[in-house]
Amino acid sequence: MYECCKNYERQIESEGGIDICVCEIGAAGSLAFNEPGSPATSLCRLVLLGSEARHKIAGDYKCDAVPTTAITLGISNIL
Repeated sequence: MYECCKNYERQIESEGGIDICVCEIGAAGSLAFNEPGSPATSLCRLVLLGSEARHKIAGDYKCDAVPTTAITLGISNIL
């Protein structure tokens, strides 16, 4: 997964960075899948999904099998 995240960052950089980023802000203050307290220097990475995020995914997508992890851009990538 590490190489997948690093490759994604390289692709973003090769395109000149991110001009506009549309992210969901969760009820508890998460940005994308960055939970409150994520460092401003965080990069693209694999994260464990919390209960709130998993319940929201299950409801939004009407699915029984909800992932326990996700790849997210870090705060540094988003900024």
